[in-house]
Amino acid sequence: MHHIDFGLPALLDPDEPMFVMGSIRLFRDHTLNPGWFGHPGTTTIYVVAIIEIIAFGFGWLLGWYPDAAAFSHAVYANPAILFLPARLFFVACSVFSIWLTYRLGSRLFCPAAGVVAALMLAVNPVNIVWSQVIRTDIQATMFMLLSILAAVDCLERGQLRSYLWAGAWAGLACVTKWPMVLVASTFVCVGLVRIARRETDARRELAYIVAGLACAAIVALATSPYLLLDYHRAISDAIGEAQTKHVGATSSGVLANIRWYFGSVLTGSVTWLGMLFAMIGLATIFYVRRGAVVLLPFTLIYLVIMLTQALIWVRWVLPVLPVLAILIGAGVIVVAKGIATRGRGRWVQAVAPALTLAVLVPLLWADAGQARERANDTRLQASAWARAHIPDGSSIVLEHLAFDLIDRNWQFMIPAGRPGCVNALKYLKRQVRYTTIEKWRGANAVVDVGTTDPGRLETCRADFAILSHYARYRDEAESFSSELQNYRSLLEGATLVARFDPVPARIGGPAVEVYRLSRRKSLTGP
Repeated sequence: MHHIDFGLPALLDPDEPMFVMGSIRLFRDHTLNPGWFGHPGTTTIYVVAIIEIIAFGFGWLLGWYPDAAAFSHAVYANPAILFLPARLFFVACSVFSIWLTYRLGSRLFCPAAGVVAALMLAVNPVNIVWSQVIRTDIQATMFMLLSILAAVDCLERGQLRSYLWAGAWAGLACVTKWPMVLVASTFVCVGLVRIARRETDARRELAYIVAGLACAAIVALATSPYLLLDYHRAISDAIGEAQTKHVGATSSGVLANIRWYFGSVLTGSVTWLGMLFAMIGLATIFYVRRGAVVLLPFTLIYLVIMLTQALIWVRWVLPVLPVLAILIGAGVIVVAKGIATRGRGRWVQAVAPALTLAVLVPLLWADAGQARERANDTRLQASAWARAHIPDGSSIVLEHLAFDLIDRNWQFMIPAGRPGCVNALKYLKRQVRYTTIEKWRGANAVVDVGTTDPGRLETCRADFAILSHYARYRDEAESFSSELQNYRSLLEGATLVARFDPVPARIGGPAVEVYRLSRRKSLTGP
């Protein structure tokens, strides 16, 4: 919860507005069609829409908003009205996932392992950061864990009801985020193992597996029927998500992905000691075979797919973190029991807590550093500088949604893709639709000066530019030469007047540069 209001009213995560505007579209157009299926994110958009109804109803009862139009106008002026309660929902999903991790660790190993696993996930820095963002990842991970827990029931009881629940949760996970359909492999493998062990009638167990898969498909389509009704759009959006290049996130190959995910992201989220305990836990589950049957199928398939992608994202490891936490919990308990059997005295009872704390303390320190980063973002520092130094009546090109500045007497120009830079305040007053923004951005995964139509760069003529993407393009100059040419054209004759750099554990965000632009020459693209 610490700094869950990070950035607000400015929007520092570029994807959050997509889900919120998708929910607003449902009411504006009187439809249940989300109109976007990239993740597909249907459950996320629907949930945010429900939160929007609650927020409006609460404000209406208190007399803050006389009608829906007034509420919509207030949200466009101050997004925190809707974004903060929506973020709270995803925190709740994460807290529930921590409890589910405890349940799963307890059932597969022992209650003590479940407690350690829950603690590990609760203080995991990656999990905390993405729990505070309106995105599909945390919600999809919650559905994934529910499906895996149901698969444990399949393994223990072999009842049709368990397979149906496992399939239902897998269906919900799928319509939240496409790759989560892989969690269905868990109950499929469980059923096949039961058949191989001759614990059940083969035909009946196969029928249960098919029923579970059918239930997954039925629940997915019942929850998101427009995947079929608007299938052209669904296919187009899914293909559009398959990017092969993204500034700051382009892969350098499978081996580089392995080094980055395991050597940096996963290890950084649990420490090297935590990874050592996870390796011990991994060895343990081959002796506790039920653990291997339940945890490995989805995790291995998901890891192979993640490691072979053309892009790399920290958030992609989120579904792996509960499994990693459970392995750490198992490893800690195995080591603690091994030490206890060789020791005497009361101190042996403190071994497991001591080992757990040895992992937790560095993670808590990292959590505190990340909280400071969220509270002191470079883009917020740039906003503070702008308030102090940019004169009234100036025009500014912005690459992030700086709602914290709209009270100033400035003209804001936002790069929008095909139309060039657009007057942000004018379109906010019109309550611009997300479908309009999509048409502007085209196939671009990122919308900034670099991806602006070169023929429309003249529309970005302004007095100042606050650029939050330029430094990243410079770092990957060979891959983004055309985008860099746009920046060079815009900045010809410009003067760098301020720069704000991130500092680990102190200042978060990208490197942000503020330029005083020259307006004497025409702007030309490459």
